[in-house]
Amino acid sequence: AWRPVASATKLAALSLGAMLGGGGFVGFFDQLGWQNAFLLLSMVMGLLLLFALPLGRFDAVSSQPDSSHGRASLLKLLSVADSRRRVLLLTLTCCIIFPLAGLNRLMLIDLGVSIQQVGWIVGTLGPLTMMATSAVSIPLMKLAGLTRTMSLFAAVSLLSLVAMGYGFLQLVPTLAMAGAIAIGAGVSGIYVTVAAKILGWSEGAQPATDYAAYYGISRFASTLVTVGAASLISLIGWGLFYAIGALALLLVISVLRHLYSEE
Repeated sequence: AWRPVASATKLAALSLGAMLGGGGFVGFFDQLGWQNAFLLLSMVMGLLLLFALPLGRFDAVSSQPDSSHGRASLLKLLSVADSRRRVLLLTLTCCIIFPLAGLNRLMLIDLGVSIQQVGWIVGTLGPLTMMATSAVSIPLMKLAGLTRTMSLFAAVSLLSLVAMGYGFLQLVPTLAMAGAIAIGAGVSGIYVTVAAKILGWSEGAQPATDYAAYYGISRFASTLVTVGAASLISLIGWGLFYAIGALALLLVISVLRHLYSEE
């Protein structure tokens, strides 16, 4: 019953971090300089680490590990056919949605939008829409279910891709920025439903290991694909990139809808 709240809360935390790192630090780079901006960011990360370190000790005191199921193992997860299929599908999903949402700032710079505008406008409004998504997605998932909620946010993502592609090709920066802001909400909404599913899939004998595998493998793979996509764009252009991305998004959403309906 708490899965929608848990996945939406995670998105809200990611949004706040994105607003600080991708908005404030980028927007202030002209005053701080890149070196000072990175040093300040590293100090913030170090401070957060100090708060996080005691958490493991508290957990160790409050709970005892259950040894009845044996030692947690990634191979144990991958030995199950359904789990392998889920890992593969999650990886495919992340390798499509995150490059589509993560490279739009490069597109805006190619379009001639200044770094300050990218930081202050896209870097702040984008996470704000993600926070709004985290709040809206909770009642949506409870009332409409995961499948309909995911389909709604997929539609937002597709419209955003159209706005970015058209805005770039027709040299309309305002439209391209609007699409770059909105796609964060669309992709985040899709991933909220995925995160809720991951929490459900990780209810077995080794929930922490299963969750880490589902979440970590797919996000790591999407990072590599995003880096590769940035190089690919220089060859095919932004218009074709967004067109291919829209088709791939439709494909993966249809597969996810089928999987959600089965479970």
